[in-house]
Amino acid sequence: MPSAPNPLAVAAIQAKTPVGSPLNTAGWEKVPIALRNSSVFSAKIERFRFLQRIHDRVATVIEMVRREGMGKGGGPGAYQTKEKFVAELQQIAREEGLDPRNPAGAGASKMGGLQDPTSVRRLNLIFEMQTGQVQEFAKWKMDQDPDVLDAYPAQEFIRVSSRKKKRTDWVRRWGKAGGKTPKGRMVALKTDPVWKKLSRFGNPWPPFDFGSGMGTRDISRRDAVKLGLLKEGERVKPIERDFNDSLQASVKDLSPKMQSALKRSFGDQVGIVDGVAKWIGGV
Repeated sequence: MPSAPNPLAVAAIQAKTPVGSPLNTAGWEKVPIALRNSSVFSAKIERFRFLQRIHDRVATVIEMVRREGMGKGGGPGAYQTKEKFVAELQQIAREEGLDPRNPAGAGASKMGGLQDPTSVRRLNLIFEMQTGQVQEFAKWKMDQDPDVLDAYPAQEFIRVSSRKKKRTDWVRRWGKAGGKTPKGRMVALKTDPVWKKLSRFGNPWPPFDFGSGMGTRDISRRDAVKLGLLKEGERVKPIERDFNDSLQASVKDLSPKMQSALKRSFGDQVGIVDGVAKWIGGV
């Protein structure tokens, strides 16, 4: 039997809204972080049905809900898996005309790669990013509990998943983000701004980049003291933050130029009132 759903992760995925846009990855990175965190999106995907199915199936994973008729071998009662996610979204992408072969031959060179919405590679990445973001947020939030933070006040940046082609610049990126390396280890307090600066997405929790295979492991108070991260008896003040609680604060002062850019990119999917932007979703 699977473990019980994490209510923090469930709340985080339920708070997300599918949002379609022709923006590429670089374009999405210019969208305010709170809006990105509260949306389900994929570069250059405008089809709401496709994005809604991504959201539905990721929510099933997070909530660990049994799905009728999808058991092992087609029987009832299986849980959503990455393999089922990929197979189902491949079919939906083709039905929505997202196959690079539609129209015939127009995008044959993109087949099988990250620009192909039907490829196993891209759908695996979507699955890992969407599930990883909410699950890691839930862990980060639990780590901010005063008792947990007192016992394990720090964490180490390490490889948690193997990759055929590993990035070789993480040490440089760690240093550029302001990270220190006591005893040659990339470690910092869980409340250190280095985590947010290290992330390509601006979040203090993994994933820190697309498909990186890098993550964190807890460091005990005793080891944190030995590594010089804090003094004996020193308490670390928790960060009080919910997944979407920075939404209004982060966009209330949007410049007219940014408001105009959002409206051009997302049309009626975004509502802006008094400088506060919120997703309306697939309208």
